Amino acid sequence: MRAFKPAIVYPYHYHGSDLKVFEKALEGSGVEVRIRDWYY
Repeated sequence: MRAFKPAIVYPYHYHGSDLKVFEKALEGSGVEVRIRDWYY
């Protein structure tokens, strides 16, 4: 994500992953991470 530099990211292939790690990795990059509940 840092290479592509999108304004907003909606991670959706995350089943079973810790999204806090993903959010932390992008802190300060200007990329906004929006989490949605894709797996009901």
